Amino acid sequence: MRRERRYPPYNEVNRDYIDRLTTPRGDNTTYDSVFDEALKNITASWAELGEALTTKDPSRFTLPDGDLDTGRQDTGLQDPPMVFWRT
Repeated sequence: MRRERRYPPYNEVNRDYIDRLTTPRGDNTTYDSVFDEALKNITASWAELGEALTTKDPSRFTLPDGDLDTGRQDTGLQDPPMVFWRT
């Protein structure tokens, strides 16, 4: 039997956990800002993919190969750049 997950209402969330998140750039931001940035990046990537498929032109899809666990590009470098967290 699966346990149902219950998340607190937004106004009951402990703000200490979501107001000062450190990003890979080293700055601090809010969960809402991280979510908005992720949404923007994902939307742009899907739009590029759709354009590449519609036009049958793979060069229109510019998302680099990356590691889903680390968020870093597959470049072979010791400290590869992040796929979405541009500095």
